[in-house]
Amino acid sequence: MKTQRLVFTCFLAGLLPLAALTGCSDDPVGQGNDETDSAIHKESVSGVAQKGPFIRGSNVILYELDTEDFSQTGRSFNATIKDDAGNFTIEDIQLAGPFAKLRADGYYFNEITGGESASQLTLHAMANLADESTVNVNVLSHLKAPRIQNLVSGGMPFADARDQARSEVLSVFHIDQSEDVPAGLMNIAEFGEDNAALLAISSLLQGYRSGAELTVLLNDMREDLSENGELNDAELGSQLVNHAVYLRPALIRKHLEERYSAIGTSAEVPDFEHHITKFLEQTSFEITQRLIEYPEYGIHGDNILDPDRTNYVSENASLAAEPAEGTA
Repeated sequence: MKTQRLVFTCFLAGLLPLAALTGCSDDPVGQGNDETDSAIHKESVSGVAQKGPFIRGSNVILYELDTEDFSQTGRSFNATIKDDAGNFTIEDIQLAGPFAKLRADGYYFNEITGGESASQLTLHAMANLADESTVNVNVLSHLKAPRIQNLVSGGMPFADARDQARSEVLSVFHIDQSEDVPAGLMNIAEFGEDNAALLAISSLLQGYRSGAELTVLLNDMREDLSENGELNDAELGSQLVNHAVYLRPALIRKHLEERYSAIGTSAEVPDFEHHITKFLEQTSFEITQRLIEYPEYGIHGDNILDPDRTNYVSENASLAAEPAEGTA
């Protein structure tokens, strides 16, 4: 994003350490500046990284972003997730401007299967650190990040871009919310309609996919959504529905409650189930693939569940199904 504002950082070279700088600005064109003029020094930024929750030892990196085009400047700050609930704290952050991107990399708890993921996942979140000291990283923050960058590059203020991108992504899953809660404050382990929406989206995206398959789906959806905030690729939509019809919300809830109990963390799993039901009822995307296969024969003979047959002459018959891993 190009601006006509000039930013000057005032300091006495060699006398003041960088940590002491608060920044001052000169606005010769008289436009004012509400987002980009001040240097930022945060003692810490905390949050939680979740798909399901990222596990202990996963990495979180905070990248400084250029205030004009949101490109990475090269300055970054690292932290390690300190528990199996996904909590992290990044300390002593000093930036030339307020905007940052957080990246979480690691293994996570899969709420669909009830076990830890077999491969690592990367999720992002965008933040304005002039206003925020808590930034959660999750699938919603990840999906809307490129859309935010695209809107800001077109001249929209960051706060407006974040709100618009959030609304657009929620609409893909037929979720309408009046609460203006940023994705960076949502948490699948807390009550609240916004948190329920996040958990529903997390489950719909995960489905019965491997970590690698989930990464591909997320990347493809991010690219599609970034242009106009709509999921125009019908194949991607069908991928969501193909798995959604097999989800068992009661089991998802059970898995999460047992997980948080096992790691000694209190959690209040929100009422997310109705969002999955509404998505299946209102989506225009079509089912294009079965996750449960019905073979021609079972151990006792012809399989009467075979969808390609209607006529059976065998005296012995089977009921045979081959479900995908995690389905039933």
